[in-house]
Amino acid sequence: MLAEVDKEGLSLALAEAVTSSALATEKRIRAAWLLKDLACAASWRSLVQTASDVSEPRELRLTILDTLERIAFGGQVVAGDLSEPSRVFEQDAELFRRWVMVLATLSTPEAIAVLREHCRNPERRNTVLAVIADYPNEWVDAFLEEVLALDVRDRGARRAAAGRRCGKLWTKRDSGWSPHPW
Repeated sequence: MLAEVDKEGLSLALAEAVTSSALATEKRIRAAWLLKDLACAASWRSLVQTASDVSEPRELRLTILDTLERIAFGGQVVAGDLSEPSRVFEQDAELFRRWVMVLATLSTPEAIAVLREHCRNPERRNTVLAVIADYPNEWVDAFLEEVLALDVRDRGARRAAAGRRCGKLWTKRDSGWSPHPW
C-alpha cells in the first residue's frame, strides 16, 4: 500500500507528465489513466487547466475528465473556479457531458451552482438533467424540483424526475408509486 506522501508525490509526477506537451499524446493519456487509480486531489487544478485547453488533443481531454471524476469521487478537492472550464467544455457535447459528471460527483455548492447555471440553457439543461438523474446524491432531488418549478412542461426535467422516487416528485397511489401528474 502506498503511503499518503508517496501517493501525492506520484500523483503530482503523473500530473506533470499529463500536462507536459513535450511527451507524446499516447504517453500523456496513459499517465492520465494511471492517475485515476491514485485519485489524489493534489493534481486537480493542473488537470482541470489541461482538460480545458482547447489546443490539447480531444482524447487526452476526455481521459482527464474521467480522471477528474474519479478524483472528485475520492473527495477532499478544493476545486477553485468551476465556471470558466464549463464555458470551454460547452463547445463539445461529449466533453460537456463528462464535465457535468465531474460536477455532479464533486457535489459542492459551487459545482451545483454551475449546474444550475447550465440549466438556464435548454440544450445544456437536457444534458445536465440526463446525467444527474442517475446520481444517488441527496441534492439531486431538490435540484430536480427546482428545475421543474421553473417550467413544469420541461420534458427533460420531467423525464429525469420520473426516474427517481423522491418526495414531491413521486405520488403514492392505490396502484403503487407513479410520477407526480404535471
